[in-house]
Amino acid sequence: MLERWRLQRELRRVPELSPATPEGSIARVTGMVRVLRESLIAPRSGRACVGYRIRLRFAGSETVGGRFESSELRAFAIERAGDLVTVESLEARFALRTVPPTPPLDREEWQQFRQDRGLYQRTIVLSGIEEVVIEVGTLISVAGLVVIEAASEPPTQELGFRDAAPRAFKLSGDLDHPLLIGPAERD
Repeated sequence: MLERWRLQRELRRVPELSPATPEGSIARVTGMVRVLRESLIAPRSGRACVGYRIRLRFAGSETVGGRFESSELRAFAIERAGDLVTVESLEARFALRTVPPTPPLDREEWQQFRQDRGLYQRTIVLSGIEEVVIEVGTLISVAGLVVIEAASEPPTQELGFRDAAPRAFKLSGDLDHPLLIGPAERD
């Protein structure tokens, strides 16, 4: 919980994306999550989403580290005031609440989950499962590196000789600057 609060505070400090935001800077976008290509299914809750993180804590001394974390994030869009900002990254930090607990995994589900993730510990006793899900239609804030691309659609009105071509914003992340994804601020 302290990690989530720290990340939410960090997210609030990032400036909001504006038309004047330069490429390569870090900015924040708040809006509704929209699917770009295809969605995911969260492994624990079975919810349709664009990204998830699952953390497992193990009981028993044979487990190295006592903890396992796995996450997956698909490219998605944030819809705000009628326009879309693309969000794409392999690395992200989540400042979202965990989804409500579901019934514990049965032995067969756990065996399959271990095989799918390459977990070969002998201990199958879990002391905790946390899953964070970015569901489609959720209002969130995302901070990342700003990339400016040419707009995929032509302008709706005629441009003058010196008018700039329409631009599309994209938020990206990498190992050094992972995306920061959290709840939208309450006004």
